[in-house]
Amino acid sequence: MDKLIFTITDAGRQAIINASNTGTEKVEIKSVGIGDMYYITTPDQTEIGGEIKRITGIGGTVISPDTIHVTAKDDTKDEYVVHTVGLYTDKGTLFAVYSRAEPIINKSASTVMLISSDITFKSIDTANITFGDVVFINPPASESVVGVSRFATAEEVGEGLDPAIAVSAKRLKGELDKKANLDSPNLTGTPTAPTTAESDNSQKIATTAFIKQVLLAYAKLDSPNFTGKPTAPTADQSSNDTQLATTAFVRSAIAALVDSSPGALDTLNELAAALGNDPNFATTMTNALAGKMDKAANGADIPNKPLFLQNVGLGETINLAAGALQKSQN
Repeated sequence: MDKLIFTITDAGRQAIINASNTGTEKVEIKSVGIGDMYYITTPDQTEIGGEIKRITGIGGTVISPDTIHVTAKDDTKDEYVVHTVGLYTDKGTLFAVYSRAEPIINKSASTVMLISSDITFKSIDTANITFGDVVFINPPASESVVGVSRFATAEEVGEGLDPAIAVSAKRLKGELDKKANLDSPNLTGTPTAPTTAESDNSQKIATTAFIKQVLLAYAKLDSPNFTGKPTAPTADQSSNDTQLATTAFVRSAIAALVDSSPGALDTLNELAAALGNDPNFATTMTNALAGKMDKAANGADIPNKPLFLQNVGLGETINLAAGALQKSQN
């Protein structure tokens, strides 16, 4: 049953205030009066309207500063419909009253009436209210009150909004099994996490999006496409392998190729021009040198001496000399 907001009567309030008006004294709720009519309650009333009977089988307990839990039991064969409930003290004073148009309870002869409800007061401290020794009360359980509670459904456990319902050990274990341990969690399914900035270098979880944006800053091992100004170690000049050739390596190789050539011949283009762009320059020079006469032979190796003499203008001279008298012949 929902909480019922009772009206404190003037007599009930007076009962809880001591004669010197300096404090309070305990008020024991001893019985419950039930009525079959609805009316608007007022603080000045001393009896409930349409009272059917007074029930002394009552128990209760304080569950919060403004709320008490009351249980009243009637196991007689009486039949009635309850619209009004009044709380009476051990001195017969109407302490508080509640009434509503809708039936509070409908009792038949074959049933046991058990009214069990939370009762809220707007203007008194419930710590000053006590009850008899009846042991069948069923207050709602809380962290400080031993009482009755029901187990939450799976949906209610997921929402986690109702503080008045309990969670069974089986249900709790089932919910905990859905959670990962904080220490070395074993995640399944498709776990997600916030994607941190590319520059982040911490112990945060790296998502696939983070990994991809980081990898974009690196070249592939297979056919890398470098941009900017990539650098590499400069290999030794004697290297002849698959190491990257840096600009420093290339310049060193060219310098070794031209050695200490003069400025006009310190490039491959200039050297090629000087060699007549002849790719077989060495063979050409060897063949050319092979056609030269030996200086030490003093012309003995001239292949066509008559033609040579004619070419140098000595043919006629030789002919004249041939017909001349020797000096010794004179």
